[in-house]
Amino acid sequence: MTNIKLYASIACFAIILALSGGLYFTRKALANANARVTAAEQQASLNQQTGEIAERVIRSEVTIRTQAERSADVVQAAPGAAAPLDPAFASSLRGELERMREQSPAGDDQHSPDVPGAVR
Repeated sequence: MTNIKLYASIACFAIILALSGGLYFTRKALANANARVTAAEQQASLNQQTGEIAERVIRSEVTIRTQAERSADVVQAAPGAAAPLDPAFASSLRGELERMREQSPAGDDQHSPDVPGAVR
């Protein structure tokens, strides 16, 4: 009878150990799943914010380009727009533009001489 109690005790201990291990691994899997869900939610939020920023930049660029085109049209349609510039004024303007190019930060392609229509 003592052997049966011993085997029953060992079996109960094994069952408790198996259930504890199962519970541990279940909690670990749940924690990993929660971490993945949190990371996915943060990534989704970041993606949304990045998209909104990109959209604002694109809208700003379109607005700036539209205003620049309108301004250019106004200047070109102004009286005397077709008349040539005074050579002294043109030289002064070129010198000022060159000075601005020299002072602009490296990598600034806004003043690149390769831009079509740039004053040289």
